[in-house]
Amino acid sequence: MKSKQLFTSLVMIVLALFTSNIIQASSVVEGPLGIWITQQASPKLGEILTQHPRFKGERIKIMAMRDGHPMVVTDQLTDHIREQLIENLLSIADVKIVFDDANRCIPIRVNTILGIEVQKHDSREHRISLAMVDIEEGIWLNGTNLFWHGRLSNSQRHAFDTSLLNRSTPTVLNIHQTTQIAQALYTQLQCNKAIATPLFFEPAEDDPERKVLRKLIEKISNQTLTTIDKEAAASIITLRYVPGEFILEIVANDHPTQSLRIAEVKVTDRVLPTMAADDHDKLHWAPPDILSEIRLADHHSKGNVCDRKKKNCVDISF
Repeated sequence: MKSKQLFTSLVMIVLALFTSNIIQASSVVEGPLGIWITQQASPKLGEILTQHPRFKGERIKIMAMRDGHPMVVTDQLTDHIREQLIENLLSIADVKIVFDDANRCIPIRVNTILGIEVQKHDSREHRISLAMVDIEEGIWLNGTNLFWHGRLSNSQRHAFDTSLLNRSTPTVLNIHQTTQIAQALYTQLQCNKAIATPLFFEPAEDDPERKVLRKLIEKISNQTLTTIDKEAAASIITLRYVPGEFILEIVANDHPTQSLRIAEVKVTDRVLPTMAADDHDKLHWAPPDILSEIRLADHHSKGNVCDRKKKNCVDISF
């Protein structure tokens, strides 16, 4: 009797753990759709990506699909499905997923995409399609198509109707964001492999240039050979600030008359809504300079609309 109770307890514990794992794995997408992605779609895709000769060891990107064409994810539901697939597939050995490579010097070439297409059939049901897509041929590859058809939850329908906010970093930085400006310049320098070392940095003259240059040198000196002897340098780098832009230029010591622009960052002196100001910098929106102060007219000229006979009438001058 005790052994039977013990066996029953163990079974309940195993089931509880199994259920817990399913819930944890479906944390991004809930309900029947989440269970389908975790228990059926992800294992099948994992099998295809690790065992099929066409896909074994292949790098893939996970993107949205529309009418058979890959596109960036534009709605929150597709983004949630993508996150769930990434979470599930990364737990499977030998699955190689390429993420956003916008900041890479040389983008990673990908020939295959795992496409997600969400279609609305009627007011109550949707169809989710998953399939591998060959980029060059632009076709869904046979044997990789997976489908789910059913009712989404209220939150999932709302997510499908909600546009995905643009999370990218603004291309125009504030002039006081010295750390971000230096990082943007440094990223561009890393992509330029033709720069001869050691490097000499011309001293900056103005305050915004000095702050950015100091942070840039800190980043570069950890990775690249620099020198304080201008004559010993192979390349001489100058940072210039012109209204609206930081410009990094380089001159080879053996060709002192040939200056080459190697990096640039657009900036503004206005505080951007999404910007995080550097410590100790208190920034404010500049007051508009288009209009003068508005004031009540205390005298009347010939061209005014109001006169002393009109009540509740006030002339405003700019």
